[in-house]
Amino acid sequence: MPELCVSSKEMAVILGISDRKVRDLAANGLLTRTAPGKYAVDSIALYAEHLRKIAAGRGNESFDLTAERARLTAAQADKAALQAATLRGEMVPVDAVTAEWSHICHAIRAAVMAVPSRVRQQLPHISAADAAVVDGEIRLALIELADDGDRNAA
Repeated sequence: MPELCVSSKEMAVILGISDRKVRDLAANGLLTRTAPGKYAVDSIALYAEHLRKIAAGRGNESFDLTAERARLTAAQADKAALQAATLRGEMVPVDAVTAEWSHICHAIRAAVMAVPSRVRQQLPHISAADAAVVDGEIRLALIELADDGDRNAA
């Protein structure tokens, strides 16, 4: 029994696509060309199978719908978990943490810088030169700590 064939225009009408798309599908092996401008009617089933695979996310398209849906679902779950943790007070904004640590560091610096003056008040026999040496060492230590912090932040 001879195979039933239709023209590319007839195939386009049957499938509801353009004539150009029919030629593209044939070039990709999704429609069977029997002669120039002629296509096997049986190849409609091949094209229908291709569409079912795409709809199920298993098509050989560059865009994998199933993988994209899974990625989107995972991203939405991560976002919801972060929002819930924030509402429970388990997470705080980076700006708030940075501001609080800056405040703490400034308070520590001020307290440490006051040490030479407090020591001189409690030990009046220490000379101004001795207090200046202690002050210099404290300042040097603070500078070194600041430099270490800058290196660790980079």
